[in-house]
Formats: sequence, structure tokens, C-alpha cells
Amino acid sequence: MQLALLIFALGSSFGQEKSVRPGINDPFKDPDVKEYIGKFETESREIYAERKRILEACPVRPGMTVADVGAGTGLFTRMFAKAVGSEGKVYAVDIAPKFIEHIEKTCKESGVKNVITLVCTPISVELPANSIDLAFICDTYHHFEFPHKTMASIHRALRPGGKMVVIDFRRIEGKSREWVLNHVRAGQDVFTKEIVSNGFKLVEEKKFLEENYCLVFEKLEKDRGSKGEQENVEQGPRSAGSPISARLRQYIAANEIAGAVTLVATPNQIIHIDATGNAVLNPSTPMGTDSLFWIASMSKPVLATLLLMLQDEGLLSVDDPVEKYLPEFRELKTMDGKAAQITIRHLLTHTSGLCEITADQARACKTLASVIPFYVAKPVRFTPGSKWVYCQSGINTGGRIAEVVTGEPLEKLLKRRLFDPLGMKDTTFYLTEDQLPRLAKSYRRTDKGNLEVTDISFLNGKSPTSTDRFPAPNGGLFSTALDYARFCQMVLRGGELDGKRYLKADTVKLMTTIQTAGLKTGFTEGNGWGLGWCVVREPQGITAMLSPGTFGHGGAYGTQAWIDPIRKRIYILMVQRANFPNSDGSKVRRGFQEAASEAFANWKGK
Repeated sequence: MQLALLIFALGSSFGQEKSVRPGINDPFKDPDVKEYIGKFETESREIYAERKRILEACPVRPGMTVADVGAGTGLFTRMFAKAVGSEGKVYAVDIAPKFIEHIEKTCKESGVKNVITLVCTPISVELPANSIDLAFICDTYHHFEFPHKTMASIHRALRPGGKMVVIDFRRIEGKSREWVLNHVRAGQDVFTKEIVSNGFKLVEEKKFLEENYCLVFEKLEKDRGSKGEQENVEQGPRSAGSPISARLRQYIAANEIAGAVTLVATPNQIIHIDATGNAVLNPSTPMGTDSLFWIASMSKPVLATLLLMLQDEGLLSVDDPVEKYLPEFRELKTMDGKAAQITIRHLLTHTSGLCEITADQARACKTLASVIPFYVAKPVRFTPGSKWVYCQSGINTGGRIAEVVTGEPLEKLLKRRLFDPLGMKDTTFYLTEDQLPRLAKSYRRTDKGNLEVTDISFLNGKSPTSTDRFPAPNGGLFSTALDYARFCQMVLRGGELDGKRYLKADTVKLMTTIQTAGLKTGFTEGNGWGLGWCVVREPQGITAMLSPGTFGHGGAYGTQAWIDPIRKRIYILMVQRANFPNSDGSKVRRGFQEAASEAFANWKGK
């Protein structure tokens, strides 16, 4: 039942560690799910017969996050989902898309909503750092083809003091079945030594099984000294050796960026995530998949989504005049003194003509309400709807409208309506002190080709933790690749994720299709604009590898997120480089998208 992580290799080299059992996972390249249910979920198998006692032996409690590593047919995934309750969650981790699809189907049919599926690689469980309380590895460890690298990734994923339960076959010469002797490469002592060498302490052996043993380990906090960790410090434990990571390392070597997190997803799965290079150059701090980034204008689609949710609820319409909600706009004029009729649609498509405010004015504003008088103090630059000019003030005005119609501050509204339900625990306008160490440092490239530290421009010298500034939906959010992927998956799935609907499918289509007719828009050729989203009209140049209708947004410091609705792909690039000539047209974005498109051109999963 528990399928090992490990099937077919995604590359020919995985660093220094060699496969301990080449070909052991070949039978799982294309598993017959029904056949394996018959093999795994039967009373004649000790693991299945003792499943309740196994669950009792695990240090699991409500609210915990558990990873079922090598989840196979999902028997223990479903049991853990019930044990951790609605406040907890379970990662079902497997390398075989067919098993992941089966788990998703059975969870949906049984109403289980706290399971997150994750496709892993032969060397990594692909879990975010410090994301789980318990790792469960049942009849799977002997299938780890690269045990040190895989254990390093599990060590990284466990929170301080996290536990790991390992169940595997007793392999004893002269006593064990012939199948076990031939199939399992080593016994309990060897496996225990391997696990301990990767930063774990054996806490207890639960002696209630006969053909198998059950060991409980605890994560030790230690320097990067384990074998698997040493081999993965630079590239991280995820997707090492992939063409995506290799391409990013070229840009790091050329001092284009200090480091990056790359992510590729489908509507249902994360199929690639990797942290490459450094989050901080001095002192050298490796990038992590849970590293935080200022995502800048990638905040705009989030605000647009919120406003469209409010439209679905009848609280507003994108065709409403702004003055309906903000009376200050009644006095707004065009350059020739005529009344300027701006709608919410104009705000979201950057066709409002609103003027921007100065840095000093922005610094003086502590709320979105206080910024509005500055926006209406000057006439609009052109007749609303007649031109496309990228407009920060328009998006912030939209944020204020959301506050007015709900009576709730924007930061709390987004947290309640989007971030918390989607599980975007690291997405915020204001970082906490606990989050701050994970924020990737921002760099600019000098004329000599070096990278030097620079500030996050919109903070105006303030700390990312400071609340002494207004929550700016035009570009004020911080987030992680995994958080933003959850948001993108919801949109790609037509406004639904994990059984919860956020937007009507027709509303998502409205939001992500071109609303600017034939107007020329930025920031690269061949684009139009939806409601808060850039939309690729004619793929070319930087978008040549994307389908027509792909939509997304970039950020000032090079972050990118693009959703291809034809190929059903999400491409997320997280970097912190301040002075790209054009962050949407950077060679780093192009290289990432090219490598990602090529790497998953023949992907068969969902």
C-alpha cells in the first residue's frame, strides 16, 4: 500500500550520492491502482491488519501537519486526515501521478478536505522547510533509491522537535521470507544508522508487529553536517539536477540574481519546486522553498480577485462608477475641466487616467482612506477608457472600495476571505518578527556586474514588519512560492480549491480575458489586459513558450507568476533583483519559462 518515493529518475545525475538499488522502483512507473489496492489493503497484510494500532503508535494529535511519505493508495493518508481534524492537514506525498490522482479522487468522494497532494522526486519529498510535525514512512524506506538525499529533505521539512515514524520489513537471514531477503536491501540496524547519520535520534521502538518493525525518531537541530545535507546545500533538496535548476544556476553564476525559488504546478499538483542559490550573500544563507519575497505588483491580481468576489456577492459591480463608493471622486475632472467618469473596470484595467502621488505623500499616509484625497487632487491625464497607462493609484483606489463596501480594513479582509481559507499563511502586508529571517535579501546589479544590497523601495526605509504604512494592494504584499501557487491553483481551477468556491467560473473567465480591446498595453509585446491580470494575446519573445490566453503578473524585483489555461500549467519565479531593465522581460524569466516548458512538455499528470 505504501508506495515508495522513488520511481523513475527525472535526471541522470543526483549529485554525489549513487543509487543504492537501481531499478527497484521500475514496477511503479505506471501502477495499476486497482491491483495495488488488492495487494496493499487486505487483511493478509500485516500493515493493513494492524492499521489502527499503527495509527495509535504515531505521536499524532488534532491540529498537527503530517506527511504520509510514499502514500501509495492513501490508506494512512485518510486515517491521518481524520486524526488531525479540520485544524490540521496531511500531505500525501508520492512520485506516481496515478496514486496521487487516486488519493485526490477518494478524498473528494469522502468529503476529506484537509489533504494536500504532492508529487515528489527520487531524491526529495518536495515539502517546504519547517512545514510538518510528523513524517510517516511505512514500507517505503527500503524503496529510497537515494536515502541520504531523501532523508535530508525530510529533515528539512520537519519542524524543530518533529517526529518521524518508520515502519519496514524485518530482514533477518535464515528467518525472513525469501521475498523480503531479495527485495529489502538491508535490515533494521543498517537503516537506523542511515537515518541517524542524517540528523535524527532514535526515540523508541514500538514492539507490536511481527513481520515489520516500528521506530520513532526525533529531528535533531544540528549544523549542516549530514551526508544528504552536505550534498544539497547549494541547490536545495528539491529537483536537483533538473533543467530548470540548471538554468537558474547559470544566472546565479553570472550575477544576474543571488538565488531563486522556482515552482511549476498543475491545477492539482506541485510538480516542481526548487530553491537555488542564496537568500543572503553575506553571510551566505541558502535559499529555501519557504523563503519570503516582496512580490510587489503580483499583489494586483490578488486585489482584483477580491473585488470580483465582492461582485459575485452583489456588493458591487466592476461597471459601477467609483464615486458611488468614494464621494471624493465626484469632483474629479479631466484636463479640459469636464467630469471624469471612472469605473472600477477602469481601475483594474489601468485605463482610469488617475495621477500618481509622490513618495513623500505616500510616506505620510497610514491608511488607504488617507491616500484617496491625493489621488483626486489632480485631474486625470486622459479620458478614462481611451488609453492604457499602468496606474498604481487605480489599484489602491480599488482596495479602498473593498474596505468601504465591507466595512473591514483591507489587510484583515484579504486574510479572512483569501489567505486563511487558501492556506496562504505567509502572505501578508506586514511580516512578523518570526517571518523576517526568511525574507530574501534584495540586490541590485552594479555597472561592474556585481550584486550589492539594496532596500525594498516601497518601504521608504521602514522595516517589513512596520505597520506604520497603508496596506498597498498595488504592490505591498510579501509571499512565498507555495503560497502564491495556492492562489494560482484556485484561479486555474475556475475559482475553486479543496472543495471551497471563491469565484464563479464565469467571473474567473471575465477577470482573465482581455478587457482592453485593441489598446496597446505593457510591459512586453503581444499583451492585453484583463481585470487586474496581464493577458497574452499573441505569444512572442518572452512569452513565446506560453499559450494564447495565458495570464499573470510580474513584480518590480523580478518575481513572476503566469497561468497557462491551455496547458494547465502554473509557472512561478521568485527572485529579489531590483534593477532589471524590464523585470517582465528579464533573461531570468525567459530562461525559467523555457526550461520549465521543456521539462514538463510531456507531463501526463493532472
